[in-house]
Amino acid sequence: MPTDNFGKVEVTYNMLADRGKRFVNFLMDSIICYVLTFLVGILGNWLYDTYGFNGLAIGNIEVNAIKFNLLHSVLSVVFYGLFETVSLRTPGKYITGTKVVMFNGEKPTQTAIFWRTLCRLIPFEAITFLGAAPVGWHDGFSKTLVVDIYEYERALRKKNASKNVNNPGG
Repeated sequence: MPTDNFGKVEVTYNMLADRGKRFVNFLMDSIICYVLTFLVGILGNWLYDTYGFNGLAIGNIEVNAIKFNLLHSVLSVVFYGLFETVSLRTPGKYITGTKVVMFNGEKPTQTAIFWRTLCRLIPFEAITFLGAAPVGWHDGFSKTLVVDIYEYERALRKKNASKNVNNPGG
């Protein structure tokens, strides 16, 4: 069972989440963000129709694409920022057994998560995963990586076991 123990474990290439897992993460999290956007839009339209409050009203999505995209961007920042700050994992990462770590294997800082989240808003950022390694701009700019949690935890246990063997008294 994975834990949230963090030590300084060197991240190796075989720990990186492969493109398939990254794609599932992207797909699942994107679907959730779009569903949230539609639900908030429906709520906003209802609030407008019922109470005249138009702060969240989108209206017709085809006509108000800018409002929809702005709302979606804000909700995406909140969604990714909240999940990755609290648990280092989005729903997609829970499904694929992956999590976010810094380049050096340590727990990401709030600043790194913030930049990682904002970089996702760069148009066509997803195309950056077509390179040699399964690492995108939002990883590189924030100095973070997405690793297979089981490979990461195995390396951490191995490191801790070797520490205990080399220093049995503590």
